[in-house]
Amino acid sequence: MTAAPHRFGHIALVGAPNTGKSTLVNALVGQKISIVSSKPQTTRSRITAIALHEQAQLVLVDTPGLFEGDVGALSKHMRRSIRDGLQLVDAVCLLLDAKQGDAARKATLTRVLEFISTAASPVPLLLCFTKTDLIKKGEVLERLEWAARECPEAHSYHALAAPKGGGLPVLLNTLSSLVPEQPWHFDPEQISTLPMQLLAAECTREQLFQRLHQELPYGVTVVPQSWEEKPRRSPKIYQQILVSRDSHKPMVIGRGGATLKAIGEDARAAIGELLGKPVHLFLHVKVEPNWETMPEYQALLNPDM
Repeated sequence: MTAAPHRFGHIALVGAPNTGKSTLVNALVGQKISIVSSKPQTTRSRITAIALHEQAQLVLVDTPGLFEGDVGALSKHMRRSIRDGLQLVDAVCLLLDAKQGDAARKATLTRVLEFISTAASPVPLLLCFTKTDLIKKGEVLERLEWAARECPEAHSYHALAAPKGGGLPVLLNTLSSLVPEQPWHFDPEQISTLPMQLLAAECTREQLFQRLHQELPYGVTVVPQSWEEKPRRSPKIYQQILVSRDSHKPMVIGRGGATLKAIGEDARAAIGELLGKPVHLFLHVKVEPNWETMPEYQALLNPDM
């Protein structure tokens, strides 16, 4: 009996802020690699994850959310990141929050469709409702019927509840059928195309969001500095937390360094879970007013651009 051929391809995930793209990526991969937060615009750069489903290897491009009213350097970078993520993909998953009302969903759908039309050549479009576990079952059917009316050009329509796995098998089957037959490009154990140093920095950035909540200044990020690893010893990881104003530094450090210490402890645990072994983590906070526009930091945060 001949084995089924391998399939490989790229899938872009697009949607407005807080539609659950990162949650979906983590669920599809089966491991946490993308920040999940209630704070808008958590994902700033393309997080390229790798999911396996039967004979298919799927590279998931988690793009930053589209948002309005911001024309700064970071906003422009995020939009450029989305456009880059939509190039040469085999399918696009457009995510909509199932909890939104008709008017809000329509506005989001229109804005994202317009953006997609300027950024990518025609590929199958999958319209996915996220957070369907937070609405009534009858409302889920209403959302799908609404989608069929408003976006008849879509390849398929999906109701997802990513944290509970709802709708994921059908979505994975559909995506697997849309990517071409070809050999896998990555090792089966690999979960991302990004360097481990950058994934570790994302773990720390998530802890900044978790610890500081609404107090966290938007102009903050984490960049890798060095990674020292020796046989039979835990890796020593050095990272720099960048803030854009002097007044932001004390917010991150906290009284007597308590906040930074707590962030470091939680980040160290998250990185250790990612690597499957304990690590030593060293954090340093630096004020860099225009880090968003500095090429050296963009190169660190976006090595594939």
